[in-house]
Amino acid sequence: MEIVTYPDRRLKKVAKSVRAVTPEIRQLIEDMKQTMIEEDGIGLAAPQVGVSKRVITMMIFHPVVRNDEGKIIERPTEIVAFVNPQVIHLDGMEERSWQEGCLSFPGKLGTVWRPERIAFKALDEEGGKVEGELSGINARCFQHEVDHLDGILLNERMEEDELLEVREAEEEDEIIEEEADEEFDAASASIRTEGAE
Repeated sequence: MEIVTYPDRRLKKVAKSVRAVTPEIRQLIEDMKQTMIEEDGIGLAAPQVGVSKRVITMMIFHPVVRNDEGKIIERPTEIVAFVNPQVIHLDGMEERSWQEGCLSFPGKLGTVWRPERIAFKALDEEGGKVEGELSGINARCFQHEVDHLDGILLNERMEEDELLEVREAEEEDEIIEEEADEEFDAASASIRTEGAE
């Protein structure tokens, strides 16, 4: 599956709810998992592969003690999928800043403030109801992917100074595209002139 990248307008559309977890949805999930692995991502939302369905896949991280330094770190242990996921914010939970990346913004990182612990509801890959709490990188990833389902992108969550860098990159891309269009038009005109002769 091909990753849809910014500024593709499909990323801004609110994804449609899934009425039932059918074989087609399960195949979508498997394809998304494979794509996420191939692209070295830790999470993926269906709109990022051009599908307007409320489906996300993500790696689940668990704390592991690293023997050489004795530090507790988080490592991915499984890949899961959630259908029609909902974020439930917990009362009194403080927000924390994170450096986030996004497959739809290749090469970009941004500082984003999010609650470090959330509750959630969703359907699993078989259509069963699941709910629970997530914290740390798992909570961050879940919220990031649900944002995609609602048409909310990384550049809308980033701090202003970092957003300016993205805007400058966008303007540079627009200039390059305009120059390419002008060169194409000039080449086309030249071909038409030669043909007329």
